[in-house]
Amino acid sequence: MLTRKIEITEKKIDATEQALIQFSGAVSEYAKHLASHTSAIQSLAEASQELKKGAAEQNRVLTMIIDDVIINQRKQETPHPKEEVPPPTPPKPERPEVKLAHEMPDLRGKPLPPGCARGQYQKLTPHEILEKWKVRINQV
Repeated sequence: MLTRKIEITEKKIDATEQALIQFSGAVSEYAKHLASHTSAIQSLAEASQELKKGAAEQNRVLTMIIDDVIINQRKQETPHPKEEVPPPTPPKPERPEVKLAHEMPDLRGKPLPPGCARGQYQKLTPHEILEKWKVRINQV
């Protein structure tokens, strides 16, 4: 009777050892799986930072281009006193009207995407824009 109980106990101990070995293997496999997910999340975070930097750089360049276009347009509109006024040019074929950035519709109250340059500047009146560019033109 005692030997029978010892045999049953040894079988239970063996079964428990086998279960622990299987559980240990499963935990090990899950750890590898979790490591691959962690790596993917880190890569996504790095890509997100790069995209944010790229968007900021694009907005900076776009702002500089808009500034240059407005300055050049104002220079062309204002004839210099020493220059002769060229004869009027024949009318150009009609093109759809292109609005300048400061003439675009007001989007306040509507959500803007992250990094959008439109949210960085207050809307100026045409008079304020003209005064701003007169100062810049005089500095050039």
